[in-house]
Amino acid sequence: MKFISFFKKVSGWFRVLIVTSIIWVIVALVNTDPWTRHYRGRGGTYNQWDDFIQFGILPVAILWGVIWIVYGFKKSR
Repeated sequence: MKFISFFKKVSGWFRVLIVTSIIWVIVALVNTDPWTRHYRGRGGTYNQWDDFIQFGILPVAILWGVIWIVYGFKKSR
């Protein structure tokens, strides 16, 4: 139950970032629609998983990476 006690101690801004990150990924998933295959002519078909990773996952990963690094430097002081 450490997981639940961790979230009880989380600040309001941290909660806002968690919810915003989840909403960002869901919106990117809906907008890019990576499951749909598109016809490319003689080149076959393609889907948009690369767009979803680029615009949905990568910004969230960079944001949380920066937060993690800054928190680590602040904690070491």
